[in-house]
Amino acid sequence: MLVIPVQRTRRDGRGRSLVLLMILERDNVERLSAADPFDLQLADWGAHVPLDRTLAELDIVIAYEADLAPLVEFQRRQDLDGLIRYLERGRRILPGDCLPPKPL
Repeated sequence: MLVIPVQRTRRDGRGRSLVLLMILERDNVERLSAADPFDLQLADWGAHVPLDRTLAELDIVIAYEADLAPLVEFQRRQDLDGLIRYLERGRRILPGDCLPPKPL
């Protein structure tokens, strides 16, 4: 799994949000299918993620990519906007289209 923190302008125009790109690889999906979850402990990412931000400023984008070579090329060029567009090339549900959370 690749995790890439990105600072982006918020969609509502109020400052910048932190976007955490979580890019799953094939073995991550196989692990999840076997009911073996993984944890992302943000405290371990303190050097790369501004931990003084509130959770309301954090957007998490989870994507799957079988071939990491194109992602490495975007990173080499430091083209984070291009990387996000590439990862979203098949997006059918727009941000905010999901139902709000409900208690179980």
